[in-house]
Parts: sequence; C-alpha cells; structure tokens
Amino acid sequence: DPGAQPVEGTRALKFGYTAPPGSPRVVLPATSAFDRTGGQESGYAIYSASGEQRSTGAPSNFFLLRQNVQLEIGKTYKLSFQTKGNKVANATCTVSWLARKQLGEDRLVRGERGAVERIRNRIVDSDRSSSDFRASGTWSTVSKDFKIAFKNQRDLNKEKLTSDALVEISFELTDTDGFLYLDDLKLVPQG
Repeated sequence: DPGAQPVEGTRALKFGYTAPPGSPRVVLPATSAFDRTGGQESGYAIYSASGEQRSTGAPSNFFLLRQNVQLEIGKTYKLSFQTKGNKVANATCTVSWLARKQLGEDRLVRGERGAVERIRNRIVDSDRSSSDFRASGTWSTVSKDFKIAFKNQRDLNKEKLTSDALVEISFELTDTDGFLYLDDLKLVPQG
C-alpha cells in the first residue's frame, strides 16, 4: 500500500474494508450485552476466549487485535506502537493480567439430595491498564507504562509470573473509507 509510508521499514498492518463495488454497507449496532472494555468477562473467561468470542455482540465496525503474553509480576512494562489512520473511533489499547495460587487441596462439600460443591482453596486476582488513543493522517507513537501488581490479593505479588495475560488493541471504523495502520508494536520490560 503506497499510502502506508511507515516510519521504519516498508510494511505495516492495515485494517479497513474491502467491499464489492456497488454493495451497500450496513453498520449493525452493538447488543446490550457487549462491553467494549471486556470488563464483563469474569475470572478466566477473558483469557481463554477467542477474538470471535470476545467480539460477540460488538458493532459490525468493531476491530480487535489480541495476543496472549507472559508477564513478570512486579515488573514495569512499556507498551508502544506506531499508528496512522482515518475515521477511527473508540480506539483503546489494554493490557490485562491475572494470577492464581493454589493454597491447598480443594474440598468437596456434600449438600442435600446428593448435590456436591467444590470449595476451591486458592487465591486469584486480576488487573488491567487501558489507554485510549487517536489515529491521525500522519504516523504517531502511542506509549503506555504499567506495573504488573495485584491490589486485592497482595500475596500474589510474591509470585514470579502471571498465570494469564493479554494485550488487546480495539477500535471502530466510522465509514467504509476508514482505515488504521499499526506498526512496530512492542511490549518491553523496563529497568
């Protein structure tokens, strides 16, 4: 794409539409169940969900790029990338992380009528860092620093690695000629 003109190299990742000529484009709105931030996902669901599952109920002009990663607890990281675009709305980059630690064996508690409930003997906590970004007609750098730590279950801060973590970049294109380029995506530990 001659319009890309990336800052480094000759290639960049481009998001946009390729519609057959003369076909109408309809943007379907989000359902009430869709949460743009992924915040509705509980526990492990957001980490095990595919991009398609995470986008269920999204408006038809919603794009999502996601990657599972492994992060060190207690480290500060920098997420950075280059972006350029036109007619981009609701652009967000998010890093989410979760840790769990088994404290002992789970217990099975028998209830009435043969019901059995598993009582888990573990601690679990998660957190996230999000930042909105804008894309303009020229290349610009998006950068976000964040520290991998847990507020509710502080004992998890003594662990070495997260159990699960992911990076998400999501956005909407507001018209058929809208586009977004991404380049030079990095997630780098600091210090």
